[in-house]
Amino acid sequence: MTVTTYRGIIHRGKVETTDTIELPDGAEVYVVASTSISAPAAKRIANCWLVSEVGNLLMADHGILIRSGAGWVWQFEVFSTAAGRKPWGPLGVLKIDAASGEILDREQTKVTLYERARAYRPPV
Repeated sequence: MTVTTYRGIIHRGKVETTDTIELPDGAEVYVVASTSISAPAAKRIANCWLVSEVGNLLMADHGILIRSGAGWVWQFEVFSTAAGRKPWGPLGVLKIDAASGEILDREQTKVTLYERARAYRPPV
């Protein structure tokens, strides 16, 4: 399979290529969306929110970009951590809108993380 890249812009929900291209009927096309918020920036947003709004012993890691409805979302696993101890978890996930950097489902995420942290019993 040969892959050729063309640049395009989304306008009113449709891809408009910057150059005129002709493709054969039935050609398979992939669209890759760029995000406004990079993975490192999203991780910083996630960790700042966790520390300031949930608990200072939590950290976000293992971020992946996923499709959500019409947009893209950075999803991070949330772990508990402390000095001298390996992180444990994940306790849950934290989702960030990849276009705006907004934390999604804030209150439900807090509730889930609190419940799972309280239920955790370290191995003996």
